[in-house]
Amino acid sequence: MASLRAGLKAASGGGVPGENRSLMARLPVRILLTVLVLIAMPTLVLPDLFTTLSLGIERDAQRGYVVTKVTELPLPPPLQVGDVIDLPAMTMEARAALVGANNLPLGLQFEVAVQRDGQPLTAMVEAVPDRTHFGAIAARSALPISFALLALFLLTLWRGRDWAAWGLCLFAFGIFMQNLLQNSPLPVMAGLGASVLGRIVNFVVTLPGLYLAAEALAGAGLSPRLRRGLRIAFIVPIALALVVSLTRISLVVFSGFAPLVLMSDWNIVLSLLPVALPLIVLAAGYRRSEPALRLRIRWVFWSLGLLFLAIVLQSGRPEHRIWMLLLNSALLTFSIAALLYGVLRHRLVDVSFVVDRTLVYGLTTGLVVGVFALLEQLIERLAIGADTSVLLQAGVTLVVALLLNRVHRRVEDLVDRLLFRDQHRSTELLREFGQQCSAVESSERLLPLAVERIVAAIGDAGVAIYERAGAGYVQLVSGGSAGLPATVDVDDAVFLALRSSRQPVPLSTGTSASALGQDGWAFPMSLHGEISGALVCLPPPGAQFAPDQRAALAHLAHELSVARHLLRARAYAGFVTAVAAGELDAPGDRARQLLGLRT
Repeated sequence: MASLRAGLKAASGGGVPGENRSLMARLPVRILLTVLVLIAMPTLVLPDLFTTLSLGIERDAQRGYVVTKVTELPLPPPLQVGDVIDLPAMTMEARAALVGANNLPLGLQFEVAVQRDGQPLTAMVEAVPDRTHFGAIAARSALPISFALLALFLLTLWRGRDWAAWGLCLFAFGIFMQNLLQNSPLPVMAGLGASVLGRIVNFVVTLPGLYLAAEALAGAGLSPRLRRGLRIAFIVPIALALVVSLTRISLVVFSGFAPLVLMSDWNIVLSLLPVALPLIVLAAGYRRSEPALRLRIRWVFWSLGLLFLAIVLQSGRPEHRIWMLLLNSALLTFSIAALLYGVLRHRLVDVSFVVDRTLVYGLTTGLVVGVFALLEQLIERLAIGADTSVLLQAGVTLVVALLLNRVHRRVEDLVDRLLFRDQHRSTELLREFGQQCSAVESSERLLPLAVERIVAAIGDAGVAIYERAGAGYVQLVSGGSAGLPATVDVDDAVFLALRSSRQPVPLSTGTSASALGQDGWAFPMSLHGEISGALVCLPPPGAQFAPDQRAALAHLAHELSVARHLLRARAYAGFVTAVAAGELDAPGDRARQLLGLRT
């Protein structure tokens, strides 16, 4: 829980700025987590890994565990529906196989003891391959959920920008690890331990990740007092649910005792509270959040609402479980897909990376493979046959690659415009003014117009233009809702990085804090290699600048430097002409004005 507290502190604005990325940004950690998730993937989508029993059990608040029939397999004789499981009469390994472990090894046999009308009965039960109708539906419905979860995990892990993204990363990672632990076909006692560890992962990683994402999204919309209260309201039920779950499984397996108080419906409510709390956090922070963040909060709220409803359906009656499974799978798929779209749409990840490396690469690779396979089949059938030469196959591959080069560019442009319309429009506006600014005739109008256009393109956050003046940098013009300082020290961390790299730098650069803040970018205004000032831009609340936006802003900063230089050169030429013609009464005053000095 210490890591959860640290994450919550960073999400609420506590801690040292810029250090909340240290753990998730380490390459070995990312590689390890990715490998673990890829190992866990088959436990979600490969039906041959799963076994089933020809009987089911359910908790009864008055009688304990009772026999149910939940598959089309016949109950092992002489068992009947409603028989009460006689746990003390069974061996510890049999109790662990029936109640504790999730996915038993194929062929495992154990004896189940029951009571019917006071009479003891026993039956031999065997773990068989899950070829049931329910198993087939579960395997197929797991595919879209699993791939949506995998995409959510990989995007937030490798391109996550804040604690909202990394909370969703922990949520997806916890689900994969829970399934790996609970669905691996291990020996009975090892499977029991893995199942218990899976429950711990759910309460310590999965649900806290969801809460962390919700609190980070709510941000400043939560008052400190409300934030503390909600954290307590989350930690208490999650701790109680974990203790109740572990206590129940321990008592059942090791002593054969099933306390009815630990099997009541209140325990279901207790386990649902940690899932409901993120929804409450988002709802509580919505009204006081920045207007720019409300759409993102609404989107995640409804996505998590579908997830909560899907989890509620898991506690449905066993006789309805096929319909519950179908509805549950549909809700889970829509929920994860909506979260994934929200991550892309609201820039919780580097969207340009997604377009260039994930979506486009996947689409064009699939297109190349499909077209190549089709051409190969046509060649085999219409021309040469199955013994097609290696040279001809290589030629076909080259032709397909050349033809699909243009397709790749078209697909990339289509995906970019379809998914990221606002970003595309913003970048185009910045590039358009970058081309126009050199045509501005008035030096007094150039910088205010530039700030006005930038604010219109990137949002009402914060924009300022600074120029070197003596022992510091002076703000010439600013715009947006965020107030940037009027003067900045000459050796401020950001300007020091600008002068040394001559490249755009994030405001969080360096080891010391900058007077400009921590969220945003500074773009050098330079000419002939000399840094004369900077364009400082802050993103809208909860957003980040995509690489193509940063490139457009860097180009605009350079063009502003060129335009100012041209306007000054024109003013100097006019001054020299006026002096030579004797048209100025006080040429010294005019000269000092041109040099930017006060009279």
